[in-house]
Amino acid sequence: MKKYLFLSAALILSCACHKKTAQENSQAVPVSVAKAQSKTMPVSISATGTVMPIDKVSVASQVDGTLKKIYIKEGQHVTKGDPIMLIDPAPYQQKYEQVKAQLAQDIDSMNFAKIQAQRYAELVSQGAAAQSDADQTETNYKTARGKVAADQAALAQAKIDLGYTSITAPLTGKAGGFLVNEGAVVKKSDTVLLVINQVDPIYVQFAVPEKYLAQVSSANASAPLDVTATPPGAQPQQGKLAFIDNAVNQDTGMIMLKGTFSNTQQSLWPGQFAAVVLTLGMQDGAVVVPPTAIQSSQDGSSVFVLNPDNTVSLRKVEVDRVVGQDCIISSGLKAGETAVTDGQMLLREGSQVQIKTQDAE
Repeated sequence: MKKYLFLSAALILSCACHKKTAQENSQAVPVSVAKAQSKTMPVSISATGTVMPIDKVSVASQVDGTLKKIYIKEGQHVTKGDPIMLIDPAPYQQKYEQVKAQLAQDIDSMNFAKIQAQRYAELVSQGAAAQSDADQTETNYKTARGKVAADQAALAQAKIDLGYTSITAPLTGKAGGFLVNEGAVVKKSDTVLLVINQVDPIYVQFAVPEKYLAQVSSANASAPLDVTATPPGAQPQQGKLAFIDNAVNQDTGMIMLKGTFSNTQQSLWPGQFAAVVLTLGMQDGAVVVPPTAIQSSQDGSSVFVLNPDNTVSLRKVEVDRVVGQDCIISSGLKAGETAVTDGQMLLREGSQVQIKTQDAE
């Protein structure tokens, strides 16, 4: 009888233990985890930038007249010196011919006056003419010579004005929309015909807090720093830091910078916003985890760290920065430790977990 009682008690104890284990397993929280890794990571500053042309010209006519012809299309790529528009040259051609004819006539008059002055000078030396007559012919010659000089200047100006009727591209770039149409009357230096932007290479302008100025200047001293610009919906573009402003904006506490980018594919467009990353250098041995491992609260940042017995501990960490899919931890976590990346909402200190996935290292 005692033997049967002992066996019954053992069976009851065994069932209770199995039930407790089953309950514990059923209470384990399924989580995803990833090991903290040691990587060489870029030291960088992120900002929002604006794409802007390196050069921009508002094209205007240098003579008054009627816009007779437009040689290009809106948005067309133009090369410096290409003809783009024509102001009616007829009035200026006529003016040029008139001044040219007047010059020829005045040259003949000047040559005649010169001969007269020489003749009277000789007659005076022979006593055959009055000195006053010689003086008058000399004066006439000087007047004629001055008139020729004035005609020559007028002819040069007429030639320049005639040349201005053919408007050429002042730089290589992309033409904007036409601001006037064929047949419009334009005024000298007053009517903007179109705007041409240089788009290759191109600038991306951005600003960073003044606390980074010394670090940026020092890192840029040996060689231009790398800049990455990513416009919306496009691939990142690589460039170099080309300009650091000579003063901090006292209203914002920011320093303005510019990166220059080769833009042969025209991925960057003037006026466009772009996410900018300025790389100052590389950090060896940085401890990184996926950003999803970080829990943020009023007390700061923390992660759930996996213990050998499949429980977790909540540990405070210091987040340095996030670079792409890596969150760099400056303190609180070591390389090789395992952090929970998904399922934290159901966890607390000491919770039992069940690993459903482990992120690739």
